Amino acid sequence: MPEKPESAVNNPAKKEKPLQPPATIKFASLIAVVQSVIALIFAGVLIWREIINAENNSIASDAATANWIGAGTAGFIAIIFGTIVAAALSQYRGKRWGRGPIVLLQVILAASSFQMMSGGAVFFGIFILASAVIALLMIFHPQSNAWMELHYAPRRRG
Repeated sequence: MPEKPESAVNNPAKKEKPLQPPATIKFASLIAVVQSVIALIFAGVLIWREIINAENNSIASDAATANWIGAGTAGFIAIIFGTIVAAALSQYRGKRWGRGPIVLLQVILAASSFQMMSGGAVFFGIFILASAVIALLMIFHPQSNAWMELHYAPRRRG
């Protein structure tokens, strides 16, 4: 009986090199990184405003915790968009786990873009919507799907 070839599953010391992603996956990953960096810059601005005690007239609250809204929002943004940066960079390097977080971000940004446009920020809303649609088109492109399928093919053979 012939022996089965050793794989990374049978031998954890022998790791398989990740498959190189197609240009569509790389482009979608770059879009997600740019979107996230913009959000992280905004988080930095919120922190800076907390440091200099800038007044925020849009908060209508006398509660003591109202002073922490900017820092709390910045922390939330850092967690969410930091995760997206990690997912996008991982996907760019050939790992498959980044697809889900990137898709979720694009759906949220697409929906948020309509709020931006209805609030008067039409240019920014269109820009955000266009970037989200392009990223989704790239992530669900047939080349991207074929690449994702290659990750699962060895598992199906059994």
